[in-house]
Amino acid sequence: METLIHQKCLPTHFLQNSSSFVLKSKTLSKLYSFQTKPSEFGSIFAPPHVVKCVKANTNSGPWKKMLESLPRIATHDDLKVELQNASMVVPVEVTERRSMFLSNIDQSVNIYCGAIGFFSAIPNFPPDLIAKKLEFGLKRLLAEHYDFLAGRLKWDSKQGRLEIDCNLAGVGFITASSKLSLEEVGDLQSPNTAFEQLAPQNWNELWPKDQPLFIMQVTAFKCGGVSVAAVYNHTTLDGYGCMIFLEHLASMTADSPDLPYPPVNNRHLLDARTPPHVTEKHVEFIDLGRIAYASTPSVFISKADNLERKNLLLTAEDIEKLKKQATVSACISDTKGNKFASSVITSFNVVAAHTWRCMALLRSNKEESETPSTFLFPVNIRARLRPRFPPSYTGNALVNGYGMATYKEIAKKPFAYLVEKIAAGAKRVKDKYIRSVIDWRELHNGYVFGDVMITSWWKLPFIDLKCPWGKPLSIVPIAHQWSNLVILMPDNREVESKGVNVLVEVQNASMVVPLDVTERRSMFLSNIDQSVSNIYCGGILFFSSNPNFPPDLITKKLECGLKRLLAEHYDFLAGRLKWDSKQGRFEIDCNLAGAVYNHKAFDGIGCMVFMEHLASMSADSPDLPYPPTNTRHLLDARTPSCVTQKHVELIDLGSTLHASTPSIFISKTDNLQRKNLLLTAEDIENLKKQAMVSTCISDTKEDKFDSGVITSFNVVAAHTWRCMASLKSNKENSEKPSTFLFPVNIRARLRPRLPPSYIGNTLVNGYGMAMYKEIAEKPYAYLVGKIAEGAKRVKDEYIRSLIDWRELHNGYVHGDVMLTSWWKIPFTDLKFPWGKPLNICPIAHQWSNLMILMQDNREVENKGVNIYVSLPKEDMEKFQNLFYELLL
Repeated sequence: METLIHQKCLPTHFLQNSSSFVLKSKTLSKLYSFQTKPSEFGSIFAPPHVVKCVKANTNSGPWKKMLESLPRIATHDDLKVELQNASMVVPVEVTERRSMFLSNIDQSVNIYCGAIGFFSAIPNFPPDLIAKKLEFGLKRLLAEHYDFLAGRLKWDSKQGRLEIDCNLAGVGFITASSKLSLEEVGDLQSPNTAFEQLAPQNWNELWPKDQPLFIMQVTAFKCGGVSVAAVYNHTTLDGYGCMIFLEHLASMTADSPDLPYPPVNNRHLLDARTPPHVTEKHVEFIDLGRIAYASTPSVFISKADNLERKNLLLTAEDIEKLKKQATVSACISDTKGNKFASSVITSFNVVAAHTWRCMALLRSNKEESETPSTFLFPVNIRARLRPRFPPSYTGNALVNGYGMATYKEIAKKPFAYLVEKIAAGAKRVKDKYIRSVIDWRELHNGYVFGDVMITSWWKLPFIDLKCPWGKPLSIVPIAHQWSNLVILMPDNREVESKGVNVLVEVQNASMVVPLDVTERRSMFLSNIDQSVSNIYCGGILFFSSNPNFPPDLITKKLECGLKRLLAEHYDFLAGRLKWDSKQGRFEIDCNLAGAVYNHKAFDGIGCMVFMEHLASMSADSPDLPYPPTNTRHLLDARTPSCVTQKHVELIDLGSTLHASTPSIFISKTDNLQRKNLLLTAEDIENLKKQAMVSTCISDTKEDKFDSGVITSFNVVAAHTWRCMASLKSNKENSEKPSTFLFPVNIRARLRPRLPPSYIGNTLVNGYGMAMYKEIAEKPYAYLVGKIAEGAKRVKDEYIRSLIDWRELHNGYVHGDVMLTSWWKIPFTDLKFPWGKPLNICPIAHQWSNLMILMQDNREVENKGVNIYVSLPKEDMEKFQNLFYELLL
C-alpha cells in the first residue's frame, strides 16, 4: 500500500482543518495518472473517502452531544439519474420586448437557489403527462404574467444597475429518469447533496454561454413517482414570490382559464427615495468601499466543502419547552434589563434564539468573549410598509433583521435575553427602517454581514400546492454549502405537525494548537498581505509507501511537527484575522486558537519555507535549518504614501469601473471542464525558436527584442496568452485591450533585498497588455516582449508605488487572464523522514480565467511544464486545439 497525503490546502490554505488526511482506500497505482490529472482529486478528498484524520482538540458540550445523538440522513448516494431531454421553453405567445426594473433589494441577491418537490405515483398522471402539463403551463405563464422569467439579466451601464431584458429567450426545461423508486431514494424530508442529481446543474453545457433565469427539471422514478426541481435567480423572486409562481403554475397545469389572483410584478414599488436618505444605523451591512470587507465575507461567500450536514428536528413539544425556558428565565431575572414581555416568546423567536446560542457556544472561546456575534434572520416587509404591499407581490420583499450580543452575554445571560434580541430585531423593521435600507443600497455597494444567518421556509405552505396529480409529499431546498447559513423547514412527517426541521452544516474539523503557550500578540500585515483575497486553493503531496513509516505514524509526526512549529516560529498560523478599526486594516490576533492557514499568512514561496520547516520538525530535529523571517513591517508603506507609477492592473473599489469589472477570483463558475496540458522541454525549445524567428523576420523596430527576454517562462506565458486571446477574440473586441497577469517575486527586486526566508506575501502582478487585433496579427515575439516588459517594470520604485497605492486605495487586480506558477517552487525536493514527494498537484479550482503552471515530474531532470486549465466545455476543445496547433 502506498500512502497519499492530502494537505488541504497548499499553498493558499494549508491545513485549514488542522490536519493531513490519509487515504487508505486506494493505491496510487489505481489512481489514473496522478501526475497529469490534478482535477480528479478535488472530489476524492471529501467524506466518506477520507478515512483517517489527525486528531486534536475538538469542540465539546451539549451542541456536539446533540449532533452525535442524531442519525445521519439516510438517503441513497447515487440516484442513477439519466438525462432524457433539455429544451428552452418560450412563451406560447410573443409579448413586447421590454426592460424590467429591479429594486435595490432584488439587486442584492444575484445568486441561484432552488427547491425539489416529490410526488407519489398517480395512475392517471404518468411522469410523461406531468412533464407535458408543466411545460405547457410554463408557456402560458411566460406569455401572460411572467415574461421576465424568460428574459436575461443585463447591466445598465448608464444607471449602474442590473435590469432584466425581457427578450423571450426562454426558461430551461429538463426531463430525466431514475432507476430507483422513491422508497429506495430514502428520506425525502431532509435536504441532501444527493438530491442535486434531481436538480438542474451544468446548464452551461446544455445551453453554452446562456444564463436562463429559471430552469425546471422533472425526474421520473421507476415507481411512477416524480420529482420537480426548480432553480431560479433570486433577483426574480423571493420565497414568497416563488410560492405565488408555483400556485399559478399548478393552476395552469389544471387547464384553468385564469389565475386565482394576479401577481404584482412592479418593482418600482420599492424605489429609493429622491434624494436617498439613510436615517437608521445598519450594522448588518458591510460597504464594499471599506477595506474591512476583504475579511468580513458575506454569509453567501463563506462557502466550504468539508461540511457535515444534519437535519435536526424540533418537535412541537420541544418548541413548547423552549417557550417555557424563555418564560422562566425572564421571570426569575433579577435585573430590570432582563425582564421581557411574554408576547415576544413566539415559536420563531425561541427557535431562532436557540439556534443562535448553539452556534455561538460552538464557536466561542475565552479570548473572544467580548466580541459581538451578529445573528441575521429574514423579515417579510409586505405587511410592514406603509401603505401595505399587495400580498401577491412577487419581487424580493425580505430584509434582514438582526440580533447582536457578545459571546460572553450569550453564554451567561438568560435564554430570554436572546429571545428578546430576536424580537427587537424584527420589531425595528418598520416602514422608516425599510426605506432607509433601500436608500442605503442606493448609495452603497455592499452585502449583509453576520456570523450566522437563518432563512425560513417554515411558514411557506409549499406542501399545500394543489397540482392535478396531487399535493407534494415534501418540498426541500437544494443542499447548500454555506456553514453560516441555517434553514428552517416545516416537519411534514405527520399531519398537523407543528414541529420544525433545522438544517445545519458545520465543519467537520479538528484543531491543532501549539505545544507550548506563547504570549498573545497582534501581528502586523503588509499591504500586499492585506490585498490577498479570501480564496481557498490547495495542493496534494504524494508519497510512496515506506515500511518504516506506516500512515498512522506519518499523521502523528505531522501533528507533532505542527504543534512544535506553532509554538516556536509560526504562532500566527494558530491565530485569527482581526479588523483593527483604529488603523483601518487587518492584523492577526495570535490567540492560539488552532492552525488555520489563510492566504494572508504567506504566499506559495513562504509556504515552501514552512513545509521545509515542517519536514524538519517531523524528523524530530531539535532546530530549524534556518529561521523564518516573519516581520511584515519590511513592506511598510512610505510616509507619506506616494504613488509614482501607473497601475493599470488594479481597479479601485471607489471607481465606477469595478461593478462591471470583477476580480478574477470573483468570476467563479461550477460548470468547468478541467485539463492538464503538457509542454515538454522540446516544446519549450520550439517556442523559443518560434520567438527568435519571429523577431528576426520582423520589419518594424517596435517588434525587435533582445534575445535575452526569450526565457522558458516568458515563451510559455506568451503562448498561453495568445491561445486565450484567440479563444475570446471577435470583431467587437478587436480594438479592445487584453490584459495578461502573471506573478513576480519581489524578494530579490527590492532595495535592500528581502531575506530569502521572508514568508509573507511577496508576489505582485506583472502584466502584459495588447489589443486583441495586435495579438492576432503581430509576431509571437511581440507578446514575449510584452511579458518581459511586464516583469522588467517590477523594480523597487514600482513595488513601493504599488504598496503606497494599496495604502491609499481599496481595490483588486483586474485582467482577462491570470497565470500563477508553481513551476519553480521545489516542493518535490522536500525531505520528509518517509521520503521525498513523488509529485504535488493543485486541488481543482473553479476560475476559468486562472491558469496554473506546474513542474512536470515524470522524468528525472525533466524541464517540461504542465499547464492546468479550467474552461467551459464548449471552449476547452478549441483552446486545446489552439494550444498545440500554435506550437508548430
